[in-house]
Amino acid sequence: MAFDIGPRLRQLSPDELAALLRERPDALKPRPRSLTELAERLGSNASVSVALHQLDAGCHGLLGLLCALGDGCGREEIEGLLGSTAAGEEFDRCLRVLQERLIVWPAPQDD
Repeated sequence: MAFDIGPRLRQLSPDELAALLRERPDALKPRPRSLTELAERLGSNASVSVALHQLDAGCHGLLGLLCALGDGCGREEIEGLLGSTAAGEEFDRCLRVLQERLIVWPAPQDD
């Protein structure tokens, strides 16, 4: 399933966008002409593959679990599967890395 990264990219602050581009510099060559083009590059198989190869084992483990659970899984569900001892600082670190690199992102909140 393909995901439209554009809306999530537009929600990032300038600092968050700069951090993303430091972690995913492959999307900047050649320089994108628009945010839409940048979103397309970040979502491309090649760019995602590069980003995945840069992850450590902890991040890969969490990503695998998130993929298995699918869209809409909540923190409580994840922590229930991991157990309370595993869902701590390492969990938070891995989730932060995955979100900062725009590999996963939270579901939009209903207003």
